[in-house]
Amino acid sequence: MTVRSTNNPQYDVDSSSKITELEYELASTKTLLQAATDELDNFSYIVAHDLKEPMRGINSYSNFLLEDCTHKLNNSEQDKLKTLIRLSSRTQNMLDSILHYSRVGITDTENHKINLNDIVSEIIDSLSQNNASIQVSGDLPIITCNPARISEVFLNLITNALIFNDNKHKLIEIGCKETSTNAQSFVYYVKDNGIGIDPKRHDDIFTIFRRLNPKDKYGDSIGAGLTVTKKIINHYEGKIWLESEPGIGSTFYFTLGKTAE
Repeated sequence: MTVRSTNNPQYDVDSSSKITELEYELASTKTLLQAATDELDNFSYIVAHDLKEPMRGINSYSNFLLEDCTHKLNNSEQDKLKTLIRLSSRTQNMLDSILHYSRVGITDTENHKINLNDIVSEIIDSLSQNNASIQVSGDLPIITCNPARISEVFLNLITNALIFNDNKHKLIEIGCKETSTNAQSFVYYVKDNGIGIDPKRHDDIFTIFRRLNPKDKYGDSIGAGLTVTKKIINHYEGKIWLESEPGIGSTFYFTLGKTAE
């Protein structure tokens, strides 16, 4: 049996060449994937933008009819018009969400050094509720990222924790933990005592317009917030996941891979 020595210069050259070739193929695939993603985002933006005008017209004229012809319509006809107004308004909101989702990572990309304590404090002040306790556990770090985008991440997670919670006293905790692999990296979390999510449905909540609850419960959310949140985090090469059980509550975790912490 012949054993090929790893000290053979020719072997090292061949291995190096193969690695370089694989790296090139990986980079090319990544470039093609990014181009396809950008093209899909642009297509989504164009379609949603072009649909907004006729949908706005449908909503406006439906309101005009309801206001001007109420005395000529019976109760059943009025209810149908109100349903048309409600559905057209909801469609407009969905189109707005698609427009926003398609622009994440393209617009407002300038990064700044920010103190997350200030960002989260402003969000808490804007969401103050009598039946909710929102607290930050310890100090949050100073990071470099886009302030508007990171604010949106925390706002979406905290808002969800408030909405999907039927306790008389809602408890929400925000914090971060240093990872064991890199002292300069953090895992952020938003924890609540809300309704919780079945582990089998954890992936579903990040799908746009996917609601796990009836539309008449827990507000009129259209199911886009977590999808946008995940895209923002992906833009920073981070990840988001959760631990949750029905009736106990949820804890959302996320990292920000490209931020300077």
